[in-house]
Amino acid sequence: QTIKLLAHPNMRVRYAGWGCLAQFGEDHAETVPETFANEVCQAFIIGLEDPVHKVLKRSLEGFGIVLQFIDRDLLEPACKPILQKLAPRAFAALEQFPKLTEEALAVISILAQQMEDGFAPYYAELMPLLMQTMKTTAASVEKRSCFGRTVECIAHVGSAGGAATFKNDAQNVMQAMIE
Repeated sequence: QTIKLLAHPNMRVRYAGWGCLAQFGEDHAETVPETFANEVCQAFIIGLEDPVHKVLKRSLEGFGIVLQFIDRDLLEPACKPILQKLAPRAFAALEQFPKLTEEALAVISILAQQMEDGFAPYYAELMPLLMQTMKTTAASVEKRSCFGRTVECIAHVGSAGGAATFKNDAQNVMQAMIE
C-alpha cells in the first residue's frame, strides 16, 4: 500500500510515503527488502524524476535505508537504471542543492557496497564525476559535508572497481585532498 503512495499527485503524501517506507524497511529489515526489492527499486527510479527537491531528498534518504538490506542479486537488474537517472540528477544539483547531492552520494556509496565487484562496470562512468565533485566542493566551507560524502563515495566506488583500477585515481584523490 505504501509503495502506491510514492507516486501520489500530492507532494506531501509522496514525502510521507518515503518516510513510511524508510521506517517500515528499518523495522522489518528481514522481510521488506526480500519481499519488495523490485517494487522499491522501480518506485525509486520513478521518484528520481520528482520535481520537488524536498521529496526527492526524502526519496534518497528512504531508499538509502531500505537499500542497505537488499541483497546484490536482487539489486543487479535495477542498478544500471538507477544510476542512469541518479548520477546526472545528483551532480547537476550540486550548486543549488548540495544536501541533495550529499544524499545521492550516500545512495551511490551504499549501492557500491551492496553490489561489491558487480559495481565495477560503473566505475569508469562515475569516477570522473566524483573527482570533479570533490574538486568543486573542496574549497567551499558551505559544502564541506558534501566534500566528505564525496570522498566516502570515491572510496566505496574505488573498492568496488578493484585495486588495479583505482590505483591511478587514488593518487589523483590524494593530490586533490592536499590542494
